[in-house]
Amino acid sequence: MAKWLKAKEIEIDDHQVVEPISVPEGIQILNLYDYQELDSDDPERTRIENDVEKACRDARSKFEEDTGHTFAERGFALYCERPTAPELALPVYPVQEVVSIFYLDPAGELQEWDSEQWQASVGEESLPATLRPKPGYSWPPMLCCTARALQLNVLAGYPPDEMPTTAVRAMKMMLTHLWNNDGVTSLRATHKMPHAYDTIMYNYMVEV
Repeated sequence: MAKWLKAKEIEIDDHQVVEPISVPEGIQILNLYDYQELDSDDPERTRIENDVEKACRDARSKFEEDTGHTFAERGFALYCERPTAPELALPVYPVQEVVSIFYLDPAGELQEWDSEQWQASVGEESLPATLRPKPGYSWPPMLCCTARALQLNVLAGYPPDEMPTTAVRAMKMMLTHLWNNDGVTSLRATHKMPHAYDTIMYNYMVEV
């Protein structure tokens, strides 16, 4: 089994990350009634919007951490050592597309692997997503003894119109929890997570 470095978020073309919970939704969920009474140019209004935006992002990130599942569709760079097996299992889910692949050749020079020489199995039905050389090809010669011999740039997560509604419901619970506890998710939190959160979380847990 390949050893992967921690996935690194990257920008892919002009793809825009859309959070599952928008700022207006977050303001409504958190019942921030005073916000509506503020003038549009009031600095306090901007501060609240920024705080809610961060809280929505943190809620999504925490749910992803709890489940091992990627929800907001975005780009990742995945790094691993030189493959020794005929097939690689990718460490994020769901992968929508393998955009490009690079590798370090034996001289340590970065090269792009021709897309005509590899094939990937991706999508929600592919758990995990996999990569392998096409028939008649093999892994390109790579530099050994480095954790960055192979780099995959992938698009992972769900498009906004395909976001699982129950997952968003759990993120909204987490948003309320974080807001009520100043970002605390440990046993020190004064407000406990609803049991429904755990139920949804377990349904979305994946191991890749």
